[in-house]
Amino acid sequence: MLAASKHWGPDGFSIWSQGPAALGHLLRVDTPQAALERLPAFDARADLAFTAAARLDNREELARQLEVPAGEVEKLADGELLRRAYLRWGERCPERVLGDWSFAAWHPRERRAMLARDQLGNTALYYFETPRLLAFATSQQALLTPGLAEAGLDETYLAAKLLAWPPHLGARTIYRAIKRLPPAHRLTVTESRASSHCYWRLEDVPVARTCDPRDAAQELREHLQRAVRSRLRSNARVAISLSGGLDSGSVAVTAASALDAGSDPLLALTSVPESDPSPFVEGKFGDEWSRAQAVCAMSGRIAHEPIRAGGISPVEAIRRALDIHWEPMHSAASYHWMIALQQRARQAGCRVLLTGHMGNGGISWRGHKSSQTALGLLRLLGPGAGAWLLVKQAIPEVCLATWRRLRGMDSAWYRFSAIHPQFLNRLRLLDGGLFDSPGTRCDSPQAERRRILGAGCSAVGAFNAQLGAAHGLSVRDPTADVRLLSFALGLPDRVFIDPATGLDRWPIREAMKGRLPDEVRLERSTGRQSGDLVPRLRTYAHEVEAALEEVSCGPAAEYLDLAHMRDVWRIVLCEDTPRAFLGAVSVLTRGLMAGLFVNRLRP
Repeated sequence: MLAASKHWGPDGFSIWSQGPAALGHLLRVDTPQAALERLPAFDARADLAFTAAARLDNREELARQLEVPAGEVEKLADGELLRRAYLRWGERCPERVLGDWSFAAWHPRERRAMLARDQLGNTALYYFETPRLLAFATSQQALLTPGLAEAGLDETYLAAKLLAWPPHLGARTIYRAIKRLPPAHRLTVTESRASSHCYWRLEDVPVARTCDPRDAAQELREHLQRAVRSRLRSNARVAISLSGGLDSGSVAVTAASALDAGSDPLLALTSVPESDPSPFVEGKFGDEWSRAQAVCAMSGRIAHEPIRAGGISPVEAIRRALDIHWEPMHSAASYHWMIALQQRARQAGCRVLLTGHMGNGGISWRGHKSSQTALGLLRLLGPGAGAWLLVKQAIPEVCLATWRRLRGMDSAWYRFSAIHPQFLNRLRLLDGGLFDSPGTRCDSPQAERRRILGAGCSAVGAFNAQLGAAHGLSVRDPTADVRLLSFALGLPDRVFIDPATGLDRWPIREAMKGRLPDEVRLERSTGRQSGDLVPRLRTYAHEVEAALEEVSCGPAAEYLDLAHMRDVWRIVLCEDTPRAFLGAVSVLTRGLMAGLFVNRLRP
């Protein structure tokens, strides 16, 4: 297990064992206090063995509540502070702790174990459980050590990966025997039972009935500033993955202004295409460099570098990503630039990489037109579209689902994937209602936002942590901050759309006035990542052909529609169209990653 996980702790490891139990700790020094970590720790009087991987956002608050002397706080490692919090509050401890963290606690006399992880951070924690054994690790690979979990394939999970739906699968993983501890969960295991409990839910965030939009923008800015500052605690230079969009731009300018005067400037890394992406992106911008550059220029405290990812092909990147994650990924088409970006951050001496991944459902939620008044809808959309939306809102979802089925919409959407129709029918995923159609309407704007964020069920934080660990980086996302998200989710939906102009994402746009250039702050269109994917695949056509042949000759052929994949490949080779790009992303690269994984698993 240790050999499979060593990249999580490049700065050292330690192990504690007693009787049937053993705990380990892998050290990564990415904060000033991390070098002080002394875990695992055993306290015989408290009947507690404890280990953790932790970066805490509310250290000062916890220290006050735990009555830690003021002079001792800065000398206290985050894991030790978390251990003291567990000693004080026990299983209620997770409700009080903020940041990116996970821990394991073992009570020898009671023969009781507890695992827990953060609310929505970048944290990975997997476990394998039988009536006689509990094994856990930050890596699935560690649990596949001979004698532990068997590498049996969860076919339903594989289908969900191919379909890219549903987006979040909770505790399930690609391996039947291994579970992922979801965000905001704790797991308690005794000799007689194992029970999982969700201790924090976005559903419980109260929504204000009224608020002044400008006050909301001001408070949102203050929450974002606190979220960013708490994630700048580092013993090395800080980098950010910067697109041309509102989320990462807001994080970047906020971080740059919060860095100490004598520190290195924030290093912003932006993926840029090697060829013109405009034929493929249809109404979006595929080259984000100029917008990202405008953000850096306005800040004045950001060093900006392009990431062209010319040294790694899309297929090679997929193979490397499988080495990192040990499962197929939704974002198969983007790993060439994601890997190149993280490699550059580490080469530049950075140990922290900031992102803005969770903005879409939080700080930069677009607002739902259904939250506007009828008169406002008619004014924003015009009499035709406005009236149709009003009618559609009044139609029950069951009627809309029937209409989609009659038109064949619910039975055809899977063709935007590489899944084999016989595999889909064998599992009866659509007929049995296990998977709803992606067109299924949420019953409220808040429900739609929760679905986007995946609170309590998302694996995104685990994947971010895994990719970062593979490159010696701590990946931190201020837009996933619990206090920031709770504030944003608590705003009435109507404030996200300016009724006078129809401008969406209004609070964050207003909050960034004077901080972001207007070409970014007021931009209504969005960027398209990997916009030059089609030309890149053509450049490495021999690798694509070899991968298709490799997949077709193994057990993956049972799960993939290889004829459909080859049809898409022919389109990719000859068309400079959005259709070619969509097929390359959703069918070809995603299908290849799934197929190469299955062939590795079942050679």
